[in-house]
Amino acid sequence: MKNTTSVSLREYEKLSVNLPTRSRDALEKIDQFVSVSRSDSKGVFDVTASHWVGSVILPDGYISVAPKVGGTNALRMMLEGEGELPESWKECLARIDGNDLWDVLALALGREMALIRAAGYQGAYIEEDDNRQCVRGKILPMEDLRFNFPVRRGVYSRDAIWSFDIGINQALNWAASALVNLARFDAVQALRAEASLLNGIKELPPEPDWLPEPGDRYRRAIFLTQLVRKAWAPQTSLFGYTAHNAIVNMYNVFEGFIRARMRRYAGQHGLVVLEKGSYRRKRPSKSRLDSVPT
Repeated sequence: MKNTTSVSLREYEKLSVNLPTRSRDALEKIDQFVSVSRSDSKGVFDVTASHWVGSVILPDGYISVAPKVGGTNALRMMLEGEGELPESWKECLARIDGNDLWDVLALALGREMALIRAAGYQGAYIEEDDNRQCVRGKILPMEDLRFNFPVRRGVYSRDAIWSFDIGINQALNWAASALVNLARFDAVQALRAEASLLNGIKELPPEPDWLPEPGDRYRRAIFLTQLVRKAWAPQTSLFGYTAHNAIVNMYNVFEGFIRARMRRYAGQHGLVVLEKGSYRRKRPSKSRLDSVPT
């Protein structure tokens, strides 16, 4: 029996836990994640995980649920369910292993960010307007008059400065910061080292469903970032303060994985997967019928 509210268990596992009142009340409000029932012992409650996996911050600790298939297999299912070909992730998945989903995501993102660093981070020229002591770039006459009349304090100009503080790097920095707080200490060491190179860059999540083009060196890293974004949910109403939780519905993950596998199999055998789950064979096109010898 565990005597703290910092609890780790697997999908559908049941544990007896000493729960303070605030943590028990919080868990009762999110019974889709875990269910809480009173046990025979005084002050002890049975906490049973459901099909949701991830981490939830409690007023007096945290509770995390690992997928029963393991973190690496869960990530593989998530990738394939989202339309990613397993072959393009084969090398990445072969180098990571873990039971917890966030540990695996942290290891995978750390590896992808190391590959990006080796090839070079993207940057861009960003225009900055400022009242400078010397002329840099293009003078803006109207703004210069507004800022420097009747007393001249400088020269108002617009200059383009090369910067790495752009959206794609901001998204990586955001995901790295999130996973550092979600995953175990030993799983985030490589990711923490890579994220330190982005020091000074803003932390902003990516736009929903946005991905670089196939073949882009950022694509896999941003895909992992999107997985974190979809699971990331502030739950202010539960605890009276903003507690960032990250949970994933494994029912949806498994269904998406099976759907993707069925579609791939159907495409390889000339079948079409209908919305209701039934199959029909593809009808030959007219051009193919015309080409058949009689």
